[in-house]
Amino acid sequence: MIPISGRTDVLIQWFSDEFIKKNEKVFEKITVGPGEVLIIIKDGKPSDTYLESSVKLAGDGFLAKFREKLKGVNNQVLMADLRPFAARIGIHGYTKDRTEIEGAMNLTVRVSKENMVRLSSLYTRDLLSDEKWKDMRGKVKEVTREDIENILRYDTELTVDSSVLTQTLSSDIRDHQDVFNARVRNAIDSMTPVWANCGLAVDVVKVDIEKNAYEDAMRYHDEQSKAQMIMDADFETAAHELGLEMDYGILFVRKEAEKRLEEEKGKYDVQNF
Repeated sequence: MIPISGRTDVLIQWFSDEFIKKNEKVFEKITVGPGEVLIIIKDGKPSDTYLESSVKLAGDGFLAKFREKLKGVNNQVLMADLRPFAARIGIHGYTKDRTEIEGAMNLTVRVSKENMVRLSSLYTRDLLSDEKWKDMRGKVKEVTREDIENILRYDTELTVDSSVLTQTLSSDIRDHQDVFNARVRNAIDSMTPVWANCGLAVDVVKVDIEKNAYEDAMRYHDEQSKAQMIMDADFETAAHELGLEMDYGILFVRKEAEKRLEEEKGKYDVQNF
């Protein structure tokens, strides 16, 4: 990458023809680092491609040849880092049974060497659109890792949160997470053409579910059930002491016990009065 903005997470740089003409010195010491690619685009089509190996092979003559290629009109220069990087994109939404789910997808993302020319489509995305980008003349457009992650976060929210989660029961996520993971992967795969059209390749490495409100509810239910069992056992003892059958029902026994307790309390108050 050519240091322009000072950011260290720049993945893509697109230099316009006007910028090249006005800033020739920027390209006097240009180099191509490990995993990077440099492409000269003439009249909207790739003309010459340089990798680190080809630059080293050309030796000292590379810069002279490169500057010669930039002569003329309607030239652009594209630089990109092709090395894959890890992105962790959050999952948050509600399942088919309205249970809150939180988690994350661990993705491997890279600039697609096969679709690099389509990287310009990234600049049409709403998340990257900016007033200064509406007119590309005389400017350098940069895309950072943060930009890519924001795009992925926006797209996966539509595909995973809105489609997969809303069609899945929370109990299925708990009991059949491998099936849920496969659904997430299928959702990501469905976005492959969209991202390829922007020059990106994305793969799912792992899906982590950090919160399943269903499990929280089940734990609460279990706790309440145990508490109810203790209460039922206490009322069964009370029913026996009151000479009542449990067939009357827990609620009746409870009310009857409370009624007789009040009666006994009344007698006690009268005696003490």
